[in-house]
Amino acid sequence: MTGQTISHYRVLEKIGEGATSVVYKAEDLALGRPVALKLLPAEVSITHATIARFQHEARTASSLNHPNICTIYEIGECDGHHFIAMELLEGEELSRVIGGRPLEIYRLVELASQIADALDAAHAEGIIHRDIKPANIFVTRRDHVKILDFGLAMLTPRRPFARDDSQTPQMSRVGGTVPYMSPEQVSGEELDSRSDLFSTGVVLYEMATGRRAFWGTGRSEIMDAILNQAPVAMRELNPSIPQELERIVAKALEKNRKLRFQTASDLRADLQRMKRDFDTHSATMVPARPRQSGEPVRAAHPWRIEPRSLTIGCLVAAVGAAATYAVTMSRAPRPTVVDARPLHLASGAVATADLGNARVTSVERSDPAPTRTRRSAKSVEPPLAPPISEEGAVPPPPPPVVVDTNAAARATSEDELRIARKKLDLKLYDQALLTLRDLVAKDANGPNVAEAYFLMASVHETTGKIEDAMATYLEIVNRYPNNTRTPEALFLLAQDTLRSRHADKEPEARRMFTELAEKYPGSPWAVRGLMARGDLEERLKVYQRDDRLATSVPASLVTYRQVTHQCHSSSECETALWKLGQAYSSIKRYDLAAQTFADLGERYPDNDYDAWFVAAEIYEKRANDEARARAAYARVPSSSPRFKEAQKRLQR
Repeated sequence: MTGQTISHYRVLEKIGEGATSVVYKAEDLALGRPVALKLLPAEVSITHATIARFQHEARTASSLNHPNICTIYEIGECDGHHFIAMELLEGEELSRVIGGRPLEIYRLVELASQIADALDAAHAEGIIHRDIKPANIFVTRRDHVKILDFGLAMLTPRRPFARDDSQTPQMSRVGGTVPYMSPEQVSGEELDSRSDLFSTGVVLYEMATGRRAFWGTGRSEIMDAILNQAPVAMRELNPSIPQELERIVAKALEKNRKLRFQTASDLRADLQRMKRDFDTHSATMVPARPRQSGEPVRAAHPWRIEPRSLTIGCLVAAVGAAATYAVTMSRAPRPTVVDARPLHLASGAVATADLGNARVTSVERSDPAPTRTRRSAKSVEPPLAPPISEEGAVPPPPPPVVVDTNAAARATSEDELRIARKKLDLKLYDQALLTLRDLVAKDANGPNVAEAYFLMASVHETTGKIEDAMATYLEIVNRYPNNTRTPEALFLLAQDTLRSRHADKEPEARRMFTELAEKYPGSPWAVRGLMARGDLEERLKVYQRDDRLATSVPASLVTYRQVTHQCHSSSECETALWKLGQAYSSIKRYDLAAQTFADLGERYPDNDYDAWFVAAEIYEKRANDEARARAAYARVPSSSPRFKEAQKRLQR
């Protein structure tokens, strides 16, 4: 399509692709502006239902005039090409922004507020999106949210739903992406706007923790988790999450919609209050010391860290240390005192004794005490006699106190990590880096050093210092090759390499993704690395010799085929099968393409790509295999929007 002109749009380059559409960057020749041109691909059967859904998406989105919803310019048809011209966005999908790791809290709240604001506008017009997920939320380079893809949106009467849920609009038609569905979507119940709010809660959970709220090996397990299981507590996965954010997400994820946020504006208000409190206090707050054992918890906002008096803190610490020292010394056997003469100081002099971590200072009085209270310089204090039992035997001395220095070091490093996270929440990046670097220097081989490095890298990324972030990830990869988080560091190093200004960044990133798959084949990050490598090869149009097919093929074909062999029950495998089938079609190996799509339908019966129908069409129109085409049409599930069409073709 590149170079062609459709209506008054000149196609420049392909920038994205989904199961039912392809998006190109194009130039509006009439107005001289860049646009995104969404087309129905040639290999998709153009049916009345397909066109109706395509037009429905455009009309629904165009009815909404909101800064956080992608603007639709035009919908039309030219020379058999059905297209939607829309606002061209520069940035990346939220799914890529998350990338398997938590977002910085302030950024999360800002993006979430924009998502809620866009949904509030849609719901006010009686529109339920029904497919809120990170892949349908775009984040521009200026961190501006745009909600995409209203293809599954449904219209409701423009009135608030009744208190009685039996009066909600009749909307039992299933739609959406399973891991982000609401319980009522999973159950096929009637829907209202609160369904979108549950899906938004799932998205916020993923933004805060880097992982999905509901997991399972298949569609049915994920659905069961949505209906019957609570997600893992967010603060267990990311201890830096404020309690208020955890409360907001938990309320959005209420399975009973009567207990959930009732409107998007309610959710937006809670997020904006949280952001306001953060803005108010972050300008004047400084991090406080960690709360000591036994210290009462002060009632304050979860982000508020109130300063304490350093003088009082030091005195308390000194007295406590001295008391501990005194108790320990009283229990231990005392040696014979040879000379216990007091230290004579000149008037006003100060003597200091170092007792471990506490320093006890003695100040000589300017007016000496009466002579009768002083000991003679020649006097010797008698030794303290050991206690005698009733039987007259001297009991053995108590065992020495054993201090676990490793446990103490671990506790100290964990305290420093908590302090660093608090500083990050307050956007005190320089102070957080100092704390983390100190932790790494003191405990280079400790259990928390990898987490410290990751936090340091996140600070560099947040502040736009990509080169420093790359250097930090490289430290992890080289120093700790056997750490469980090293594969993740190598993946993020490759991602940051692509974002850098290096001249050979694409080949270097591709090499890193390959190294990740070869060195850590059992890690889930290896599969993610292969998928990222495939996307990169697809974008760069890299070709290589394939011994299996005995010809030159797109390198992405080989990569996606490797993913399908390496994993068998993940969303990456599902996507890889779809992309592999498309790659086979691009080199006109329709037999392998149809077989791959059939494999996709077999492994993932409820996939989002309508794989059985696509396989049947290829068998019928490209491979001229009528028997396999009919068998594939018979496998199209009843939940598919093309089920009726498949049944009609079986009756021919």
